[in-house]
Amino acid sequence: MEALIGGSVDVITTAYEQILQLGVKGQEARMFLVFTVREGRAVVALRPEIRSLRDLKGKRLGVPSPGSSNHTYAKLAMHRSGLRPEDVSVAGIGIGPAAIAALERGIVDAAAVSTGTFTYLKVKYPRLVLLSDGTTPEGSKEVWGAESFPLVGLVARPNWLEQHPDQARKVAAAVH
Repeated sequence: MEALIGGSVDVITTAYEQILQLGVKGQEARMFLVFTVREGRAVVALRPEIRSLRDLKGKRLGVPSPGSSNHTYAKLAMHRSGLRPEDVSVAGIGIGPAAIAALERGIVDAAAVSTGTFTYLKVKYPRLVLLSDGTTPEGSKEVWGAESFPLVGLVARPNWLEQHPDQARKVAAAVH
């Protein structure tokens, strides 16, 4: 997103909530091709004493990095459960194997993970505690208020799209 706003790239792939965060800051970006229409994130725990998001109060939540899409998802899920962001401490744990290791070693009490990591954890740990599941229509509706929405796609600045409609179509066709 920084490269797009800074002008060093014309098109990026990112999550829709990143566009919303830009809008809050007075910046504009437009998604012109949608790849995914359902959330691919979940908040999980390996500790059996953590049974719900409310159990995270005073605990440590792992996210790929503070401010990431997974962090945004976790904050909204916690908010819907009555928690405030300051009710948990947040630790950047990376993705994939790094996130799995942080959970397994108890560095964090729970983690906001994406689809690949979530799938791996479900298979490896049949007793994985699912605190929030955005991968299903019901779970998505519970957190976001809708079963589907534009989640990930190609994004560009509006002025670039207006000035380069043929290039935008070619980029979209190449990746679609």
